[in-house]
Amino acid sequence: MHLTTRMLERRGAFCHQLALFHKYFPHGGCVTPERCLPVARDFNWFWAAYNLLPNRVYARFLEGVECIFDEYRSDLRVRDSGLATSNYNQRLAVLFGTLAQRVSRPRRPYL
Repeated sequence: MHLTTRMLERRGAFCHQLALFHKYFPHGGCVTPERCLPVARDFNWFWAAYNLLPNRVYARFLEGVECIFDEYRSDLRVRDSGLATSNYNQRLAVLFGTLAQRVSRPRRPYL
């Protein structure tokens, strides 16, 4: 999936998310796990999944989130919360990137 700031704006992305996207990807770009991972803590992956992934792919995202959340809860038992949260965000970013790279274009915005 190729994204641009304009596409995110049309889908109602918040100003700070648009600014971050433009900062990291000024010319837009294709979504991949490798591109999502360095910005894992900066973006709202739930918003992105809900607003950009087709319904069937969004359902797979939610299934993956269940596993990631279970891992997060386990991490909280053995690690400090900052590291557990960082790992959680990284896993969400990779999940989104993996699913999004298989999608040719984002879902149509609801108007």
